[in-house]
Amino acid sequence: MATQAAPLVAAPAVTYLNHETGVASWLLTKDHKRIGIMYLLVVTFAFFLGGLFASGIRLELATPAGDLVSADTYNKLFTMHGVAMVFFVLIPAVPAILGNFVLPLMLGAKDVAFPKINLLSWYVFVIGFLFTVYAMLAGGVDTGRVRIFSCHALIAGCAQSILVIQRGILHLDDELSSRQIA
Repeated sequence: MATQAAPLVAAPAVTYLNHETGVASWLLTKDHKRIGIMYLLVVTFAFFLGGLFASGIRLELATPAGDLVSADTYNKLFTMHGVAMVFFVLIPAVPAILGNFVLPLMLGAKDVAFPKINLLSWYVFVIGFLFTVYAMLAGGVDTGRVRIFSCHALIAGCAQSILVIQRGILHLDDELSSRQIA
């Protein structure tokens, strides 16, 4: 009598998504694909934050009277929209997300050249993002001027000074990220 063999169920392949689980495995990873996904999450959050500011601008412009927010708040919304979209969506999207996730795969490399510096770059980017969110919550950025220079920060006050510090932090992030691609 022939016995029927049980069908073999293949174990799921180990990938970057299921290699290790838990928040600590993501926050301490040196895998370029996971770091690219973490950049994508922060950039997506910044995109929606900038979209929220843009929605405030559009709501103000919806009526001819424009009485939803004051002129100063409107200028702050406009500047904060620009800061969020330029510094946290446009500039980091291609080199940070695609450069971390796709470029090593296209080159056939197992990993990036300096995986620990790659993770440090993400942490510096998140610190710069948190500085910016704090500056926005602490009173917004200087109205009417999109310039983020130290001389304006001394005149404008605390929130503008924090934004100048944020630019320095993001410059460090750009330098660290560029070491992976060059």
